[in-house]
Formats: sequence, C-alpha cells, structure tokens
Amino acid sequence: MENSANNIQLEMNFNTPSGNRFRRCLERGVFTVLFEHSAPGRELTDQEAARRLAQLEKQVLAIRDMPVALALTDRKNSDSSRRAVEYAALLPEKNRNAHLIYLSGRNTSQESMGGLIAQAVSSNLSNLVAVSGESRPGETSKNVSEMEFCESINTLRSMHNTTVPQPFFAGATVNGHLNSAPALYSSLFKLIKKFNSGAEFAVTQAGFDMAQLDAVRKYLSWRGYHQALIARLMLLTPERVEKIIANAMPGITISEDFLAILEKELQFSASQFEAAQYRRLELQAAGCKLLGYSGIQIAGADTPQKIAIAAERIARALKEFTTLQQWADEYKFYMARSDMAPADEHFYLFEDLLTGKTGDTSTPPLTEFTVPELSFFKRCGDMARRFLFPEVDTQDADERRWLKKLLAGCRGCRNCRLPQTQFYCTERCPKRLANGICGGVRHNGLCEIGNQSCVHLAIWQSAEKRKMCDTLENNFIPPGN
Repeated sequence: MENSANNIQLEMNFNTPSGNRFRRCLERGVFTVLFEHSAPGRELTDQEAARRLAQLEKQVLAIRDMPVALALTDRKNSDSSRRAVEYAALLPEKNRNAHLIYLSGRNTSQESMGGLIAQAVSSNLSNLVAVSGESRPGETSKNVSEMEFCESINTLRSMHNTTVPQPFFAGATVNGHLNSAPALYSSLFKLIKKFNSGAEFAVTQAGFDMAQLDAVRKYLSWRGYHQALIARLMLLTPERVEKIIANAMPGITISEDFLAILEKELQFSASQFEAAQYRRLELQAAGCKLLGYSGIQIAGADTPQKIAIAAERIARALKEFTTLQQWADEYKFYMARSDMAPADEHFYLFEDLLTGKTGDTSTPPLTEFTVPELSFFKRCGDMARRFLFPEVDTQDADERRWLKKLLAGCRGCRNCRLPQTQFYCTERCPKRLANGICGGVRHNGLCEIGNQSCVHLAIWQSAEKRKMCDTLENNFIPPGN
C-alpha cells in the first residue's frame, strides 16, 4: 500500500498524465486532501480566471506529502458566476481528472443539466459531484419555489445513462450532522438511493461533530455500503462564525458548548484565532483518516498561502496520530469534552462512538428511538388520503385536484405521485425535491427556509410506521412537471 500511495502521490504532484488520478486514489485507499474553491463571477476575463486557477493548481500540485487536489464548487455564491465545469475547462487537460467538479441543480432545468454534463464530456471531466443546490441568506420560500432545482438524483441518473468514452466517477453529498432520528435517517436513506442511482463516493456536509462522522461511516459499513467517504471540513474565520450563528449557512449548526469555545477564541488576537482554527483542522483531518474516511475536502483555505499552511499542518497531524485511541484522547482534551450536539436534539445512531481500534469494522448496537406520534387530525388526514387517492398516479393529474389540494397540500403538478410519496405532496418542498431530504435541512429537521418542518420527514415517519423504509432507498420518484 505504501508503494501504491507513493506512486499516486508522484502522479498527482508532477503533472504526468495518468488517467483518472483522483479515482485511483480513492479506489486504492490513498487518503486524499481536497481544497475547495468556488467558480468566480463573469466580471473576470477568462484569462484572469485561468491565471488565478493556475496559481491554486500550481500550489496543490507542489505538495509532496500526500495527494492534494482542488474541489471546484458550482453556484456557491451567485447564479451569475461561471459554472464549475466551464471553470474547470480552463485547467490543462492532462490535469483535469486530478480534481473534483461540482454540478449544482440550483436554478437549473433538467435540460440545462444535460447540457452541463455534455460540456463535462467534451472537456474530459470525469469526477463530478451532483448536488441539488441550496438557498441563500435572505431568500424566502416564495423566492426559492419560483426557481427550478434539478435534483441530484436526476443528475446522477443522467450521468449514469450518458454514453462517454471515459466513465464518469460520480459523487453525491450527504448531511450527516443531524441530531434528530427522522432527519438523520431520511438523509442516510437518500444517500443510499444516490448510491443505487450511480454515485460511487460521497462527500459529507460541513460540520464539526466528529462523532456524527464516525456514526455515518459505521452505519454505511453496517448496511454493506463501502463506497469511499470524504468529509467536508471548514477552516473558520470570524465572518464564518457569525454566519453560522445567524443560520446563514444552510445545513451547518453548532452546539452551545462549541459556540462558547468559538466566542472565547474570538477574543484572541487575529494570529491566535487563526492558530486555533488550524489546530482544530489538524485534529479533524487526522480523526477522519483514523475513522476510515478516504479523504477530506476543506472549505476556507482558498488562497495558495492558506493551502500551503493547511497542507503542511495536515501532513504533520497525519504523522502525529497513529491510533484512534491516541487521537480520541487528544481530541476530547482539546475540545474540553464539549457537547457537540445542539441542546434541543441529541440523537446519535450509535451510543459508543470515537472509540475502538483504527480500522475496527465492528459496529455497536443502533440507538433505539420512538417514532413521533401523529395527532388525531393528522391520523385522520392520513387515512383519508390513502382511502381517496390510491390510484391517482394512474389518472389525469387534474382529476380531483381541489380535493388533493385540501387533503394533501398538492400544488398542481402535471404528474401526480402521491402513492409513491406516502400520500404527501413533495411539491410542498420549496425546491420541489421528490426523492428525499436536502443537505440544507437543519439539525432538527426544519426546512432551511423558514421554520416549517421538511415534508420528507413526514414521508419518513409514515414509511417507518408501515415498515416501508426500503422504498425511500430504492424507488425513484420522477419530477412533477
């Protein structure tokens, strides 16, 4: 394994063509570090954008201690920015498959997504991560519902069905930092559906709870899914801390204990605050490797200087910690044994986490939970929908539309799918996602937009009650329009 790692490392760092280097790293178990970078706006000329991208790539390819690459994110800051596949095409062709490219479904039709996939093929881009896209601060449910979101499941299926000279290495995302049973199980079931739709690896949502990362890896192994996992980590700045506190970063929540630590660090000098963040990143990176993750993706180290510092610190940490117990002792001491779960929700998939030997494949018992009871009126509504609409998916969508609107909250889509969605209309989701929860859902299961509960939690609850959770993993729900 060591020789294999060294060979791939040389390939990654000396610009030699070698097929899909990123894929080879993950398939051979070589721990890989990705530095996240967002595609810039179109105010930059192609020449200037290419120059900036070349600087970042030069830095990552100069790192000798481990395989390092870029993760180019799509529509992260603005819908007017370049698409990530367009931006990646500015890289030298021989290096493009050392990196990871995101495809966001935000404000993107299915037809437009097909065009982006075709552009990826023509640009020889194979490592693509499908995401549905997220809302932005200040957007309302009405704003979001007026956009078109191409669901990640649909993107994965499109990639799987596209004939290409070189197969795609398709990835998915998952929010594993959720602390209620309905939200976490809904998220994991959708990830399994993504694996069943062609995803070959997954990137976790950014978060700071290492126990939840351990739980996700253990759960998937227990279920027999051994696809590579990459943990998305975040190098914090005072500005990012303020955004997290203000719930301005969908899907990212911190506990009161961790907030107290960050507030204390904010009192440090700028250099001391930065040093604290790099030390936490070191510990998270080493922990991810020892917990069985295939790599990490780092948000916030977005300049050549920050990449160089972070890579040096991570390489040092990977040598410093050689056993899971050694790492866990230091991590818990550094975090002052803080409770990383938000105060109102404390659910973990397993009770015994961040313990055991490195590479331990044993799985502790799952944590028991009680499915929340429906109110009397909700039970009556559920029974009425099942009685009245058992075959509406085979009928004209306009038939009994007002009754469906009254009892199921239907929004008038052209393709009724109520029998496939536990008789809850998924058009109630602001993004109109049909196949499961999105990555922006909050830790307690509330929608990222406003304070309404995610409709997919009601679907999960109904499926769990009826022992039908396998449908949440296996049944593809087509778009409603």
